[in-house]
Amino acid sequence: MCKDVTISEIKEAQRICLERGIPFFAYRLPDSGNFCFGAQISGEVAGNCSPSVFLEDSGFLFSPFHVANNSPVRFLRNDIDLSKAGDLDILKVTPKKNVPDTVPVGEIGKDIYIKQAERVISALRSGKIRKAVLSRVKQSFCDPYKKAPEWFNGLCETYPDAFVFLVSIPGETLWMGATPETFLRCSASCIQTMSLAGTKRKDDFSEWGEKDREEQRIVTEYIESCFRNIVGTEPLISGPELRQAGVVSHLCTMFTLNKSLSPGEISR
Repeated sequence: MCKDVTISEIKEAQRICLERGIPFFAYRLPDSGNFCFGAQISGEVAGNCSPSVFLEDSGFLFSPFHVANNSPVRFLRNDIDLSKAGDLDILKVTPKKNVPDTVPVGEIGKDIYIKQAERVISALRSGKIRKAVLSRVKQSFCDPYKKAPEWFNGLCETYPDAFVFLVSIPGETLWMGATPETFLRCSASCIQTMSLAGTKRKDDFSEWGEKDREEQRIVTEYIESCFRNIVGTEPLISGPELRQAGVVSHLCTMFTLNKSLSPGEISR
């Protein structure tokens, strides 16, 4: 649950943790002025965790795109969450941790990127895949202790309707993002999720092209099949409708399933 803390407190706590090698997470829910922060000041960050860990403890579950032996699902406890008077003072006197060197992520050059794009195009034309997102790694040298809290604040200001997060596991990862997608919203009466695909500038008022509509259909059909094969029930589907996210707009289809579940919300 989010605590009533200020962005200045969040930024100071982030800076302390980054400088001292303390694992932490910080996030802000969509359309909310409340910030959440948690720092784990003792023990190792738990690995290979399942979502059921939330039933036993309070914290933040972090999963990489590809789960492997060297990048398991991680769970960070919130030993410090800034909700109580003195929490920030405790963080200030927490000793600096010995942090192993982080394995650098190599930059992907233009030639390699073009070859990757050619393989993706070939797979699409052959029908092996229907949709793919190809990204390119670029390196930028800076002082992360100073920049990361500033970037987090900037994302919160730029994307008020997004789930903004910053997660640091020293020696392993420092990950930040702002996503408009809701992975799962649960209430006592229903669960909801969405397919969000297709992109254009928000000041572009032309009709959506077939490429974007097809991209949206692919994601929608996949989520619909998950409901059918995993849940065994057809959801109520509405949309697609326009949804803005910063300087761009997306096509969004909503899925609603009436069911009695525990309240909560998880964003991706």
